[in-house]
This record gives sequence, structure tokens and C-alpha cells, in this order.
Amino acid sequence: MANEQSPDRPSAELGSVARVVAILDAVGSVERDLGVSDISRRVAISKSSAHRIALELVEHGLLERDGTRY
Repeated sequence: MANEQSPDRPSAELGSVARVVAILDAVGSVERDLGVSDISRRVAISKSSAHRIALELVEHGLLERDGTRY
């Protein structure tokens, strides 16, 4: 099927839900707060995408923000 996607595709091609889950996993897997640059490196997405998704997660109460860190 043309719409099937490989489970081992690069992070840059992850869908929206997969990126959200990856960010939550990245933030939850460390004991310290992460900045947007840290998140973008760990998830392999752009800083602007990491920032936008993190802010949306904060708005929905799924992530806490402390200044510029999450």
C-alpha cells in the first residue's frame, strides 16, 4: 500500500503524534529539565518544531515549563 510507512524511517519524517510521543519520552527520560535545543537534538527535529510542540503540550497540561526549560 502506498501510504504504509516503514517503522525504521528517520525521525525527521515522523508524524505529528510520533513527534509528540518522542518529546514526552525525551523529557521524561532525564532527571533534569531540557531546553528546546536539547529536545530537538534528542528527537532529531528542528528547534522550531520542538518549541511549537512543547508549547502545545504545556497548553494541554502534558508538560511543565520553567522559564525556557521543560
